[in-house]
Amino acid sequence: MQNQTPIACQLYDYIEIACMYNLHVMVTLKNDAVSLSWLSSEDKHGEKKPVKGPHTEKANAIDITGFAKTTKMLTTDMGKIECVALLPLSHMAQSDAQTSGISADKEQKEMVMIALTDIVSLTAITKNPHFSVVHF
Repeated sequence: MQNQTPIACQLYDYIEIACMYNLHVMVTLKNDAVSLSWLSSEDKHGEKKPVKGPHTEKANAIDITGFAKTTKMLTTDMGKIECVALLPLSHMAQSDAQTSGISADKEQKEMVMIALTDIVSLTAITKNPHFSVVHF
């Protein structure tokens, strides 16, 4: 099992800032992103369909939006992969609407995990003094 090459430290700092401040972000992935293997499933026609998170596809990239929550190391058959966990906007809006919020277990299940090395750019939708767009 081979481990993933880490991203540059200064880029990792932006991921940490987004998570620390729970920023609403748009992550642009490479079109051949490793993350797509677990973000997609086959539909009844055998075509790959995204299963989680609001997204848009471009000719050479895919955008996924959500609230940055944490980073996590996943162990897969491809090795250890460091990821950022996003909570899709639809789930965040539901928790804000409920006074009790959603449970930590349910929130964990709804997270979209994105390999850090799949990221092309990170765009802050939430205005903040730290960054607006970071290119990886």
